[in-house]
Amino acid sequence: SSLSRVIQALAGTAGKGVQPVFRESKLTLLLKDALSGNSRTVLMACISPARTNLDESIGTLEFAARCKLIKTNAKKNEQDKRELIETLCNEKKEVETKLEAEMQQKTMLQKELEKEMEES
Repeated sequence: SSLSRVIQALAGTAGKGVQPVFRESKLTLLLKDALSGNSRTVLMACISPARTNLDESIGTLEFAARCKLIKTNAKKNEQDKRELIETLCNEKKEVETKLEAEMQQKTMLQKELEKEMEES
């Protein structure tokens, strides 16, 4: 399945340089952040002690073993509020200066157009 191919690629068992293709199915696309992102992920494998489900239980345990090989580094997303406010204020000033420059350019172009219209 596409989920097992993504797990193999992330765990490195599919070979070197193999990139996980998350877009193959909706499930892998939904699990993209949990599998390779900045998060802690838990997998719960449900198996059955019945002999009739032995093949499925073994397959589930093998899949869980492959999932254990994936290493993610979860870090706390922290940003100082003052730093965030300062960054946003600077970005606002940049946008305002760009807008002012565009307004001046628009006004200048309008005047030139009106001047050309009067001359013709």
